[in-house]
Amino acid sequence: AGRFAALPDLDVALGRRVAVSVAPGGVGWAGLAGAARAGVVLRAAAGALSAPPDQPDRLDRLAGPPVDVGDWIDDPSADLPEGDPGAVWAGVLHALSRRAADAVERIRALQPEWDRMVVIGGGGRSEPWLRAKAAITPVPVWRSAAVEAAARGAAACAGAATGWWPSPGAAPAPPMARVDG
Repeated sequence: AGRFAALPDLDVALGRRVAVSVAPGGVGWAGLAGAARAGVVLRAAAGALSAPPDQPDRLDRLAGPPVDVGDWIDDPSADLPEGDPGAVWAGVLHALSRRAADAVERIRALQPEWDRMVVIGGGGRSEPWLRAKAAITPVPVWRSAAVEAAARGAAACAGAATGWWPSPGAAPAPPMARVDG
């Protein structure tokens, strides 16, 4: 997602498959460019590789060059390409990262000065996936310490409702760390 102070050119947004909506908090605009259903894809890949759900990133340490999984992420019910499990897992992470990089480029068509990608949620826990994103994405990749972003957002809303902050956006921002590719 990207934030814009002014409404971007909607014809360009539609042409780039970027949805435009009022930004959270009602200040400015947000552009949303979908990349892939990462959770669905990762669960399917972990299952196909017989890796426990909390351990597939360990496969990456054993991998050679990533296996090209092609468009498998579009249909994770299909059979995964054959290969060393670590290299196949790395290939899935690279394919998802290419989709994220494409989404960044689509947002940058509307806001060329957009200068970073911030990873939140479960993807922020995966070191191999973060490294793949940082290596492929055309802007610096940052990781938010708020890996449970929905819980953090709920806490910020609760804090604002109880008067701790004037708005959820005024809650302290979680620490960020730059990811090297």
